[in-house]
Amino acid sequence: MGGELRRHWSYAPWFLVEPPDPSPGTRPRPRLQTLFDAAVTHSPITLVVAPPGFGKTTALAAWARAGTQPTAWLSLSRHDRGPESFAAGLVTALHRTAERHGLPVRGRFIAPNGRQALITHLERVASGLPGPVVVIVDDAHLAEADDLVEVIRPMAESASGSIRFVLAGTGKLDTWFNRQLVGGAATLVTSQDLALTTVEIVEATSDFDAPASAEVAASVHRETGGWPVAVRLALLNLDDRAATNPALPANISDDLLTGYVTDTVLNHLPPELAEFVLATTTCDRIDADLATALSGHRHSAPLLEECVRRGLFLDRYVGADGSTAYRWHDVFAQRCRVALQRLDAASAARLDLVAADWLAPRFPIEATVHAMRAGAPGRAVDIIREHWLRLVIESHASALNARCLALPTNLADTPEILLIRACCVDVLGDSAGSALLLARARSTGPAHPAVAAHLESTRALADLFLAHRPADLEAAADRVRAALDIGGTAHHSHAHAVFLLGWTELRLRRDTPAAVRFLAAARNEARAAGHRVLAHRAASNLAFALAFGGEFLQAELTLDQAPPAAADGDTEWFQYDGGIELVTRGFIHYWHDELAAAQATFRTLSMPAGEHTAYTSLARIFYALTVAAAHDAGALDEAAHLLTEVVDAEVHGVPWQTFRTATAAALAAAGGDIELACKRLDSLDFSRSLPMVTVLAAEMYRRAGRLDDAARCLKRIVGLPTSYVKVSGLVTAAQIGWSQGAHQRAHRQLERALDIAEPQRIIRPFGRMDAPFRTLLTEHAAWGTRHEQLLATLLARAESAADRQPLGSSLTRREREILGFLYTRMTAAEIAAELFVSVNTVRTHQRSIYRKLGVTNRREAVQLRP
Repeated sequence: MGGELRRHWSYAPWFLVEPPDPSPGTRPRPRLQTLFDAAVTHSPITLVVAPPGFGKTTALAAWARAGTQPTAWLSLSRHDRGPESFAAGLVTALHRTAERHGLPVRGRFIAPNGRQALITHLERVASGLPGPVVVIVDDAHLAEADDLVEVIRPMAESASGSIRFVLAGTGKLDTWFNRQLVGGAATLVTSQDLALTTVEIVEATSDFDAPASAEVAASVHRETGGWPVAVRLALLNLDDRAATNPALPANISDDLLTGYVTDTVLNHLPPELAEFVLATTTCDRIDADLATALSGHRHSAPLLEECVRRGLFLDRYVGADGSTAYRWHDVFAQRCRVALQRLDAASAARLDLVAADWLAPRFPIEATVHAMRAGAPGRAVDIIREHWLRLVIESHASALNARCLALPTNLADTPEILLIRACCVDVLGDSAGSALLLARARSTGPAHPAVAAHLESTRALADLFLAHRPADLEAAADRVRAALDIGGTAHHSHAHAVFLLGWTELRLRRDTPAAVRFLAAARNEARAAGHRVLAHRAASNLAFALAFGGEFLQAELTLDQAPPAAADGDTEWFQYDGGIELVTRGFIHYWHDELAAAQATFRTLSMPAGEHTAYTSLARIFYALTVAAAHDAGALDEAAHLLTEVVDAEVHGVPWQTFRTATAAALAAAGGDIELACKRLDSLDFSRSLPMVTVLAAEMYRRAGRLDDAARCLKRIVGLPTSYVKVSGLVTAAQIGWSQGAHQRAHRQLERALDIAEPQRIIRPFGRMDAPFRTLLTEHAAWGTRHEQLLATLLARAESAADRQPLGSSLTRREREILGFLYTRMTAAEIAAELFVSVNTVRTHQRSIYRKLGVTNRREAVQLRP
């Protein structure tokens, strides 16, 4: 979409996916109902194209309410036109329709990764609904042409026919689908179809005290051409006077329409209501609180309802929770703003500043529009400065970049705005463009003393996005940490700055406990402040940080308790964090030695070709490690191919090339070429803080018989706190000691490994089971351990998974599992409890084992060594 779509979705605001309520006095138009029915039946795409004021929204909302087919509604917004917003809106609209028909989708929703995945997801949801789903996209012209066409055309041409589209808009919307119109795959509804007929004008006044006569209706039709907004203006006062001529100017221009709105509409309202309308049309979308801020009326809600009752071009939207929002008709609101500008330019500017201040905390992008309209670009800069970090993190980078470009040149080219734009562009995936903007920011002269402090804060935060060398990232993180300690960040963005710091510390890997603290603080602060997007993102990163730090049980709990993806963000950030929850769960599966689940999870995220994001790269690394651990010969080639798609540069402090090389070594070892594995490991620099790579290398060196190199690697991880690294290192050290005859030391190291492993269920280091290690574990059961159940489970797994058969016997899988428990000092009752079977069942299996092994008791059975 405008290039390949690679984003992570969450839901759009509710008021964009609900059709407006019918206005009082709105009359049915059966002619249009029949027209829309026929168009949708005939073609997968219906284009409703007409200038503003032709009642497209009203007519389609009435048709959607009257129809029996499942209908989804999406209104586009001019303030955020990016492809991710459009895609997220489609997902939200269709999900709401599915849920209205009893098909739950949100709880199990995984974000579509790419345009084709989005299309597949939409079609899958639609196929579960009764009959084709009609998706109405209002103000479709606000989307970019490519974004709209590249999603809608393939679905319209799909053989499934599960979705039909109705696209309403102005301008050249129809030209975007010329091929479909010529080929009969699209139907065009024009302004001539939407124009009111004389009969419809008469019917529109049937509830008036003095309905229009056929003569008056004909006169209105002649002078307006049936243009609904003009007809509506002409008829507004018929209820108050015995009019035979509506006196609407012929050949209506914008200028004449403004005068008509003022003279015929506003001047016939009560003065208080007229002032209220002029003030509140400052904003297209409005609620009672914003109306109060603009108008000064404490009782704005009843006045808004009065406007709706009078038919004053105000649509009402009611959410599922009873929340109410309103939207002025574009033509009417624009004419009112022009009227106020002519009447009192100072008041118009003041109201735009009021709107900017009120909107800034919740809708900062829209707030900058009002600041610029008020002729106050400096205020727009202040809003950007206060909220840029939140906007970038919450996936509004595209819209923010556009607002920065809308600033006057003298403000747009300041170092601070250039740095903010560099962050926006980096998040959007344009690293080259980001580097150019960063260079421009650095080459600009010194900042004015009045903004120097702001610039320094912005620069430190921007470096967390833009720096890649670990030393630069560490310096930037230290500066941000110091600024947070003294309250040096905007209070609106404090939680976002804390999140970004934790996000950076996690990638630096220098202090995982600190990353956990920062991310937990950001999550809690975001929850308290109602920042749902940030709360979700912080919780996801916190879960990964906990898992990366070896706190697997707490990580799983954090994932399970994470707030759902919020309703208005989480798209552009996919490049940084897309797939983080899947990787976290796969990482936990891996260390729990649940290799089938880990392999499936990592493969899900690894497969989209051409994806080069942090977590797709990490998924490919761990997919290959899991394939190697499982000795899945059939997947080795695929794993090796996916490994070539891992980025080969250092990004945000992560040395991907090192991870690639170590993982390629693991694949070589799994394929039986231990010499090639060691050759690859020999090229690595183990002086860097890469404990997991180091401990994997130690184990491969041990298996190759290069015990000195293994010991050298193990020395580098001594004292590290991470549980799975400790367990892995201790298990490898114990095996080295055992092979060298240092049996007591090996038992002590193995016992320490079990001490650490049991609370977090860290099983993978014990899963690399060869005959000497099985012997060590068996001897350890006799040596004495505090972890008999865990040791019995390990031995049982080893026996169950072993290809060998002791002494040529033919034990069943269950019998080999129980034989593993017999190596320990667990009683038959304890074994039965562990396996959830009866004691009699255990004893039956014991007797069968003894018979097949040719022994008479437990001691003789466990003394039979492979």
